[in-house]
Amino acid sequence: MTCDRSAARAVLVSITCAVAATVALAREPLAKPEAANAIKQARRAWMDAAPEMQAAWQAERDAIRNVDLSGDVQRRVVIAQGTPEPEAYHAHPTTALLRDGKTMFCVWNIGHGGHAGPMAKSIDGGLTWTRIDDTLPPNYVNFRNCPSKEG
Repeated sequence: MTCDRSAARAVLVSITCAVAATVALAREPLAKPEAANAIKQARRAWMDAAPEMQAAWQAERDAIRNVDLSGDVQRRVVIAQGTPEPEAYHAHPTTALLRDGKTMFCVWNIGHGGHAGPMAKSIDGGLTWTRIDDTLPPNYVNFRNCPSKEG
């Protein structure tokens, strides 16, 4: 039997989705049946696969590097220092790095899934940031980031 790398990646994605679904199940007591079915299908695909296919999938999985930088405080950069309202929830930051490799933009919203909110710009690869909210067009606030049931 030959190992089809695209099939191996597809199953790896299925297994990854199943793991994510498992995490979702752990957090949500009444998980949707689709999540449970995805987990079962991924397990079945793994268990029914030939040993050489399992070995190929495992090699693909082992090749994925996971680097946790959360403890490296030297790499942390504050883009914006909170708001006057201590209960304000700053959510869903999105960044874009331009082709020059140094100019970056970051936009986020205040409140979950609401209107697009503050924006900041960096010209040094993210080491320092300047708020540019006052330079945005007036209709910018009409854009919704991460739509939710709230609006």
